[in-house]
Amino acid sequence: MTLVVPPSVMRLPRQKSSDTAGSSLRGFTLVELLVVIAIIGTLIGLLLPAVQAARESARRSTCLSRAKQLALAMQNHHDAKQAFPPGQQHNLKADGVTLACVTPNAIWWGHAMNFFSGIFPFMEEQAAYDKINFSVGPNATTANLGVVNAYYAWIKCPTHPHQRGGWDGGMINHYGGSSGTNATYCSASNANPDGIFWGNSACKIKDVTDGLSQTILICERIGYRPQNTTFGSAGFSQPTVMAAAGWTDVRGPFLSGLTRLNRNPNQSYTDYSNPTGFHPGGIVVAYGDGAVQFVAETIDPNTWAAMAKRADGSVLRY
Repeated sequence: MTLVVPPSVMRLPRQKSSDTAGSSLRGFTLVELLVVIAIIGTLIGLLLPAVQAARESARRSTCLSRAKQLALAMQNHHDAKQAFPPGQQHNLKADGVTLACVTPNAIWWGHAMNFFSGIFPFMEEQAAYDKINFSVGPNATTANLGVVNAYYAWIKCPTHPHQRGGWDGGMINHYGGSSGTNATYCSASNANPDGIFWGNSACKIKDVTDGLSQTILICERIGYRPQNTTFGSAGFSQPTVMAAAGWTDVRGPFLSGLTRLNRNPNQSYTDYSNPTGFHPGGIVVAYGDGAVQFVAETIDPNTWAAMAKRADGSVLRY
């Protein structure tokens, strides 16, 4: 007997090929991928300046805060000792009158201490202050060198390119006490200083007859001598290598603590004590009353000079 299978039973269901099953799925073409990458790149390009601006805003706020801390420490020093600390304290020469740093006996490394060392006790640095031997120079004892080469965040502005310094650890200081328009760090009392700080100064609040709120106490400074002295140029942010016994701008709590405001902020300078900040468009200052402000580099020169002088009879303020 022969079994006959109907054709309908012998006909198996047709299976879809794998190619047919995947035909509904497709990937990105190269052109589409490039378009997406271009869009993402454009968005990042638009967002990056905003991120950088936000970061700089945060750094500037920190810089303003540290300037204020320094100004308040100056006020505390005045309350304790009835005077602001010496802008740069020098021993005297044998005549008992002339500062030791005055030519021809320029003892740059030998004796000078700036206002930073004077306010250590008011910046929670009493332990460091107790180690300083103020009768000798910063490199004369191991203890003094230890204080010199330590890092102090409160003398640093976060926007400044040199956070650890050049030659000596962390010792490029980014703020300076205002020596006015015609005084230098080494000037004696007969040099007619018109700022709040000068060599061996002991300025009192009563000496600031223009008013503490009208007179700059602290101002940003470049803190080193640049390789290229054109502000913003290549090499401006790189310190010139000095002889060991020469420029001493890196000794934070010792030497070179002043800023001369004889020029407008952020110009082309050769002197590490000139008012220079690295914020776009301006500079951070603190006034004698402890107020802080961001001053545009386009400030009128007469207003800037008036703000630098403690007793010229003007009350100009930015």
